[in-house]
Amino acid sequence: MSKERKFQISRTAIALIVALLLGVAVMLPALILGGKDAQAIDASEWATVAQYLDAYIDAQYSATDDGEAGFLLTAAALKTRLDSNNDGTYLGEGDDAANAPVIVDVLNGAFGGIVPKTSVMTSWSTTAGDAATIDEIAAWVAKHESAGFSTDIVNYCLTGHTESVVTGAYGAISQAGGFGSTPPTVVDLKWGRYGWDTGTHPYSSTKNITANIDAAVTSALPTNALLDCSAETTDAGMVRCVASDALSKVGYGIQPWDVADDGLYQPVDLRSSIASTMSDQTTADTAYAQQVPLQNLFDATGTYAELKKIDTAPATVFFTNRTQHTAGIAAVGATMLGYDAVFASWGLPQWNNTIGEKYDPATDAMNYGLDASLTIDTTPPGITAGPLGQNVTKTTADVTWTTDEPATSKIVLGTSSGGPYNVTVPAQDTILHGSHTVSATGLSAGTTYYGKVYTYDGMANETVGSEFSFTTVSITDRYLYLPWYDSIAASGLRSWINISNLEAGTVSGVEVKVGGEVKWTGDIASNGQENLQYADLMGGPAVVRIPNGLTSGDTLVVSERTLYKASFNENLAFDNANASSEYGFPWYDNNAASGMLGDWFAIVNPSDVDTIDVKVFINDMGTPAITRTGIAPGAVDAFQMSTMTVNGPVKVVAYATGDPGTPKDVICSQRVIYWDSFNEVFGLPLV
Repeated sequence: MSKERKFQISRTAIALIVALLLGVAVMLPALILGGKDAQAIDASEWATVAQYLDAYIDAQYSATDDGEAGFLLTAAALKTRLDSNNDGTYLGEGDDAANAPVIVDVLNGAFGGIVPKTSVMTSWSTTAGDAATIDEIAAWVAKHESAGFSTDIVNYCLTGHTESVVTGAYGAISQAGGFGSTPPTVVDLKWGRYGWDTGTHPYSSTKNITANIDAAVTSALPTNALLDCSAETTDAGMVRCVASDALSKVGYGIQPWDVADDGLYQPVDLRSSIASTMSDQTTADTAYAQQVPLQNLFDATGTYAELKKIDTAPATVFFTNRTQHTAGIAAVGATMLGYDAVFASWGLPQWNNTIGEKYDPATDAMNYGLDASLTIDTTPPGITAGPLGQNVTKTTADVTWTTDEPATSKIVLGTSSGGPYNVTVPAQDTILHGSHTVSATGLSAGTTYYGKVYTYDGMANETVGSEFSFTTVSITDRYLYLPWYDSIAASGLRSWINISNLEAGTVSGVEVKVGGEVKWTGDIASNGQENLQYADLMGGPAVVRIPNGLTSGDTLVVSERTLYKASFNENLAFDNANASSEYGFPWYDNNAASGMLGDWFAIVNPSDVDTIDVKVFINDMGTPAITRTGIAPGAVDAFQMSTMTVNGPVKVVAYATGDPGTPKDVICSQRVIYWDSFNEVFGLPLV
């Protein structure tokens, strides 16, 4: 006999006993200590339990006829949340962990599970409602919240039956604050392990049987006034205590043929607008259902009028729905309020057992898809290299590190060792990677920053790295610019960057970048020089950084020497200290007919943060001949007029993107090819 049937052997007998004792039970509160046992829950506390059940339903219910939307997550949806890049690996490299929920296997943790990245494995019938399990789930929720992941709780079991019971209990506990101050969403995994493996269940879920619903009655709201939860001092603790008691009573769900002609059961259809009867057409017996839609079942408005429509003359309330999922939620909720409640094992399709879909779990493999090796991952990621501050500028730095498994990327920064780490940095990147880079911007020049990295694996296990530090480039550093470097031999060009030290004393820590990439770092000895050439490289700008600028580097001379066919050109680098927002040139000429084979402007944006627009005026200083927009920080824009233009004078004006009233400094040169010769000259700064 299956596990999910064993519980039902004596259900009828128990129900008879309950029916006989029902009158005694409702009188006890008035007989003990003037209406309340010293170790009992009073009417106000029962109302609180009902309100949290109602809050759970209200928070998640979506308006559909079947009443199930909002309480189910399909396997396909869960797999997408665990494998966002669809590469077949759950919470692996490249997946976004932000949507990863807390996953709870409620069948039996001793036998393993089936859903990878399961957080908690427990047996609902013995431990799902105990304080230790609730605390374990709450700890996982807290971990997810700290990591920036989803705090949703997804319950699953073998078939989808018992997970619904646990979901109802956890939903009320969630609303009472048992899983944190912000109640997480609590849902079933549709069809349980069957759903995970196949996405379906052994029977169709779309069958509906139409007829009449019994007229509603008005009954008293039963409460188990002798339940001992006196040790609980909070609403969350009290609801947990009541839920734990309910989980021990409600059962696994029962088969409809055990109910069809049994006066001990009152069927209740939870759907909102579908007429239904539950007739056992095999025996021709008829049992009629009352209809109390799920969204109204625990409605605390007034006096729980909808809940009281359930006829309590039969000893046991029997809930059913389109499938078994929300019927289990209703059953445990009703049990928490004092009803003796059960639910249909397979929902409405199973009620009418003549439609060829009678499914008996006793004949099915109870360990369907079971993976005995599945364990809970509580090991945090290990940092295998770093963290390091790299590509440091005056106002930016990249913090890099690697981990031994894919993990998220987060840093904190401050200006004092040991904290506080209160400098604004980018939000956590929740994409899982083994190699991490977080780019901090808006930093202050010449400042030492201290920080730590926080990195979480897909299970929200946290690692905090050791404190690291870096120092941004000083504002006194000297930057010498060459707008363009071109050494493409096929086009007849060869270029060298020459750095010469004319005085005594070594200049240390000189750096050369071309197009943002570091090409050389080193020291220039007294009376020494470096001649740097990079074959088949074209781009810009070329930037020579001299640490501590005008105190130790003012003896350096930097130039670019270019051979073009039969010509030679040398251009001294432009010191950023002399940069301007406006430049002048005498003339512009790109008349190919006269041998001018190209005339380009090269505009360098030396800023670390600002995007820049440029207007070029030729002869007419009121109307720009050309406008260039969106020159990125650190980038160069090289362009020429699209039509033949021979005229002067020329003025170049730079300003913040989209804001002509805010000038921004740039570096500007004009590069000209005339027949077989080449020339480059910097513009004259005008402001």
